[in-house]
Amino acid sequence: ALVERLLAKHQETKNKSTTVCLLTIGPQVGFYEKHGFEATTTTNIKNLPLSLQFEYAAGSALSAVLGNELVCMVRRPNP
Repeated sequence: ALVERLLAKHQETKNKSTTVCLLTIGPQVGFYEKHGFEATTTTNIKNLPLSLQFEYAAGSALSAVLGNELVCMVRRPNP
């Protein structure tokens, strides 16, 4: 319910045509796919905002130490 409310709030903004990005760990990918998110490849991460690229790099290192895979996911705007 929380993800749906946040996405609905995003749709109400003047930036509703923008892509929504998030970082999660591998086991949670299915949850976000149900909400229209898709996992990005490491190649596509270069196309994301610089701040998210840095967060992904730092998070990947920490996730590796903790035994998790960090996954970047995007939800593209509805046409």
